[in-house]
Formats: sequence, structure tokens, C-alpha cells
Amino acid sequence: MITVYMLFLVSAVISILLYCAPKLAVKVGFGLGAISCFYAMCHFVANMGVSESFVLGGTFLYAPQFALSPLGNFFSFVVVFIGFASSVYGMSYAEEYIGKANVGVFACLFNTFILSMLLVISADNVFCFVVLWELMTLISSFLILVNDGKDTLKAVMVYLGIAQIGAFCITCGLLIIAHYAGSFEFAKWGNVSMPMGASVAAFVLFLVGFGSKAG
Repeated sequence: MITVYMLFLVSAVISILLYCAPKLAVKVGFGLGAISCFYAMCHFVANMGVSESFVLGGTFLYAPQFALSPLGNFFSFVVVFIGFASSVYGMSYAEEYIGKANVGVFACLFNTFILSMLLVISADNVFCFVVLWELMTLISSFLILVNDGKDTLKAVMVYLGIAQIGAFCITCGLLIIAHYAGSFEFAKWGNVSMPMGASVAAFVLFLVGFGSKAG
């Protein structure tokens, strides 16, 4: 689990270090992304029925906690499966941006975006989830900016505005559940009991929040 995340982090760092060599950055950056995704696919398939977890050191509000259940492994597999196909396609697609944008940064953002999605899936407490959700949104907005079209900046600002409304709704929904569960850790939410009004409110908030991301 940690090895998978480190592979994408290393791929992102190597990509940004090659920012002065655009052609090499495309091949290496997206090539490493494809290799990382393939390794991750094998890992998540092999551990589909296994639960994993780890905690990073730190005392800032909450120590970052990450956990994957069999369901989390499945969704992580879906992410890296699509990421693998995107990486292979990206090796030729990104060449169109050589001279128009820094493709080393593009490849770095791509690998970081996949990493952020995987971390969102494995985040095991409210604080960690919200921070990573916002990070994922920010990285995706930078990826949109690579296409420096006439209306790109306007589209990004609209996207970020909608995303912030969605993030606010998601955070409120999570806090409602955390209040009744007596904990901010997702692992302790299994037997939470909530009144009908709170359940409906949380459902509507999640519907708006996650729906805004889907839209």
C-alpha cells in the first residue's frame, strides 16, 4: 500500500526534475506513471480481500490515517486501471503540448493527481479526507490550465467555485455523522445511530457535494 503511493510520488518528482527536457519528460513521466499504475493494479488485485492501514507521524489536529478495506482496494483498482490507460495515451497526447506548456510539470501533475485520488479513497478520518479532497481539486484545476485556451481560466474559476460549494457540503455532512458517532475516524462509524432528520440532511449534503464533483 505504501509502496504504491511512493511509486507515484517518485514518478512525480522525477517528472518535475525533467522540466528542461520536454521530450524526455513526456516519455519518462507518463512511462513511470504507466508502470506505477500497472504495479498498483497487481497489488490491489492480489490484496482485494485484505484490509491494510498505516498512520503517518504528526500531531497537527489529527495524525494522517489511511486504511483500505476490500471495497477500498476495488475502487483503488478502478482508479489505477483508468490511470494506466491514461498514462499510455498521455505519452503521445502530451507531445502536442511541447513548446506550448511545460510537459514536465504536466506529467508531474498527472502522477500527483492519481496519487491524490488513491489517498482520498484510503483517508480514514474527516480532517485527512477533506484536506486530500481539496488537494485533488486543486491539482485537477492545474491540469485543466495546461490547455491554455481562450476560456480556460474562466472555466477553472467556475470549476473551483462549484468545487468549493461541494467541499463545504461534504464537510458538513461528515461533521454531522461524526457528531453522532462521537469520533472523526471513519473506522468507528460502522454502528452509528442517527435520527431521521440528521440522516436526510447528511444524505442531501453528500448528494450535492459529490454530485457537484461529478458534474
